[in-house]
Amino acid sequence: MNRSSTPPLGVVIPTWNEEDHLPELLSDLGHLPIPHRTVVVDGGSTDRTVHVARSRGVTARYAPRGRAAQMNEGAAGLETPWLLFLHADSRLPLEAGEVLADWLSSATPQESAHFSFQLQGRGAFWRFIELGQRLRERWLRLPYGDQGFLVSQETFHAVGGFPSVPILEDVEFLAAVRKRGPVRRLPAPLPTSPRRYRVQGRWRTMARHAMII
Repeated sequence: MNRSSTPPLGVVIPTWNEEDHLPELLSDLGHLPIPHRTVVVDGGSTDRTVHVARSRGVTARYAPRGRAAQMNEGAAGLETPWLLFLHADSRLPLEAGEVLADWLSSATPQESAHFSFQLQGRGAFWRFIELGQRLRERWLRLPYGDQGFLVSQETFHAVGGFPSVPILEDVEFLAAVRKRGPVRRLPAPLPTSPRRYRVQGRWRTMARHAMII
């Protein structure tokens, strides 16, 4: 790869049957005010996820199903100075893209960042979940993977990428990243679908998250 033509940012999106959500995120990335490359890493979808990615001109790769393995595979295919890991059911509004570009203009490789947590949809329950996450983030310094992780290639390789664990790969990854430097919360939300609460049950999902932590 010609490094003189390498954009500053690489975006990695792990997927599994995301043909309904992926187009919206890819559309958002099309308006990102910074040169970037996007890699979709599929874990064995049975729908048109890979077709959707390639029809948008996005590189699609394959990896064993599991976010850690998929995100590591995506990072391995990029030589960009910075990496942004996003969930396929998240959105990247214009405001978030502008805040991201501004932060990258002055960030050092030892710094990392994530966005604010926000669930799509109206209703007091979703605002309650958001409040709980803000408190969790403040007390435990544990953002969700839904908030996006922005790290330099230098830091990513220094910590060995995402650990091969079945759950909480984001928690262990961030613990290692924090030893390298500060992790900033960017002043812009990254709206994410609340589908897991709808599918698994609102209170059951909340209880499950609490037990895992």
